[in-house]
Amino acid sequence: MVDFLRSRGVETLNGIFVSNLDADHIGGFLDVLDAYEVANVYLSGDPKGTETYNAFLRGVRDEGSKGTEARTGRQEDWDETRMDT
Repeated sequence: MVDFLRSRGVETLNGIFVSNLDADHIGGFLDVLDAYEVANVYLSGDPKGTETYNAFLRGVRDEGSKGTEARTGRQEDWDETRMDT
């Protein structure tokens, strides 16, 4: 994921949206948190009890990111980008 973002010239991330919290989907986000300062992390409301999920939550906490559970009807605006859930 980090290589892809860098290849597209991404230098900063205002937030990431993690819609699937299964281990095979969130594992790469640990590298993203290491490579970028991420102010906001939006999570689906389906928590897992796996070690990968717990490591991801520790990474979010250690990064100092604000973790927010995404709910239907929520809107977020970042500059010219808008997210509707």
